[in-house]
Amino acid sequence: MRDLHGRPIVLSIGMVFGTTDDMTTQVEYAVNNAIEHLGDNNEFCTVIETNHTSFRFPDSQMKELFDLLRFKYLQNIGTIHFINLSMRLRMGIHIALSLVPYELRSKIVLHKNTRSFLKYMPAHCHLKRWDGNIEFNINEYVDMRCKLENVQRSVERACINKVNIQNPEHSILLLAKESLTSQGNVDKFILRKMNYNETTSKLKQVILEDDFVYIYDNINTSWRRHFCISKSEIHIEHPHKIRVTTPIRDFVFIADNQNDCNTFMTAFMSRKVLMARQ
Repeated sequence: MRDLHGRPIVLSIGMVFGTTDDMTTQVEYAVNNAIEHLGDNNEFCTVIETNHTSFRFPDSQMKELFDLLRFKYLQNIGTIHFINLSMRLRMGIHIALSLVPYELRSKIVLHKNTRSFLKYMPAHCHLKRWDGNIEFNINEYVDMRCKLENVQRSVERACINKVNIQNPEHSILLLAKESLTSQGNVDKFILRKMNYNETTSKLKQVILEDDFVYIYDNINTSWRRHFCISKSEIHIEHPHKIRVTTPIRDFVFIADNQNDCNTFMTAFMSRKVLMARQ
């Protein structure tokens, strides 16, 4: 299905769910599948159905997703339609959207019903779930995709199968690490990341992949943060403190020794120069 501009449609029934990494996995899966079907168009269209029990206002966990979309996929994101918004949701979402980065907020269109939304869709894409006349069974489609990709419907079980491990709480993190390692263009470091007050620190695994920095707590959690190297500034503070200033916030790391500090700086800056040339 495509909208009037020929852009493939990503349908979200309600909202993504789970931990930040769970949601990142879901979003990247949908986005990358849409990108494969762009054709002559550089963008895809997103439709978010709000009349579902899983829909909620953007929360603190969603900030990580906004950063991912803004820094990695912005050039591919077309119009984002929120449909079937009740009056209460419309009032609330207007407030919530003030927290969304402008680059994404400017692409969002709110619809209180499907009448205004269907003006953006060709007639052969007017689904019955949108008060049109085209049959589309989402459950059958998901079952079909699962069969084609040889995965189970549960995100967690699918990830466990892929990385061949038995502990569910490790699955999303290890899947991300496996994906990064297989790319080849990856540097890994063990650094201590300072907290917001810079009074305590915790050991982290920092992974550099192309223009992205991923920060993992440890193998027992699936939490990660990421930012773009090309949009960041980095400098060393005495003795081995590394400060990375991004458009969002500062990230401060402590290296165990001068050699580790220099190695990280060299890798970071070489990627920054490479990204500037591209």
